[in-house]
Amino acid sequence: MRWPEWKWRAALLAGGWLIGAAACGPGKVALPSPPLGTDVAAVNASYQMPTAVLDTSQIDQTYMTVKARLDQLPVDWLPPLVADVLNALQKRLQASGLPDSPAMKDIPSGAKVTSVLEVKRICNGWNGSSTPDEAADGSITATALVEEGVLQPVAWATAQQCQEQVMPSSASSALNQALTVNGSLDGSLEFYLLGQLPDATNGADALVAFAGTASVGGQTGSASFDMQLSDDFVKFKVSTDSAGDYVVVTLMGATLQIDGANAGFSCDIGSATCAQNR
Repeated sequence: MRWPEWKWRAALLAGGWLIGAAACGPGKVALPSPPLGTDVAAVNASYQMPTAVLDTSQIDQTYMTVKARLDQLPVDWLPPLVADVLNALQKRLQASGLPDSPAMKDIPSGAKVTSVLEVKRICNGWNGSSTPDEAADGSITATALVEEGVLQPVAWATAQQCQEQVMPSSASSALNQALTVNGSLDGSLEFYLLGQLPDATNGADALVAFAGTASVGGQTGSASFDMQLSDDFVKFKVSTDSAGDYVVVTLMGATLQIDGANAGFSCDIGSATCAQNR
């Protein structure tokens, strides 16, 4: 099944799309700031160092804690939606001759421009209409920054009552066999880009932090979480005690990898069994 096409509407400072180059004068361009102010680089680094010390004789209890958190997170439909948002930015960057990866130190033309790129999209809604309506279906506005010819790793998006009918991600397809899922977001997302922005053939490679409200299947609630995304897996953290110690969980299809500070376990979701592998 193909993804619905983005429905773009020109919306910008003084009208039209904004791709703002640095002024020729000596003054430094004032760049906008992410809405949440999250240190997403530090959050991303925290995935490399789980702090929970696992009791290897009680891994079943840890698994149940992890599974309960998994059931609360939108791991089935948020990753493909994030990939779609970042792909929209990638297309605009490429069309403007700007870098689409933080690893690119020079834009193709070699000019050291400073730019703010913003794209606004009317969300597709839940009824499959070919003419989405912002009042009924909501919108997402995404922002990326290029500073002196370098794409900055921090990007963000604001979802305003955005209703999407999306396909579950490949990493979580074993959890949800439905062809599409009705989800909605209302809040702020911040990204730490870990590689090239996704094109039409690959998923997001980024850390995403969200704060706001999310719903799926008619159930809505406040949400604040972060996840590390790639084309093949979704990672998230789960606190295991009142002190805030956490394990890092990697979801790959029907398998959960649970990593603590001292040990790791591979768990089969279907049978709810875990085997130590570290």
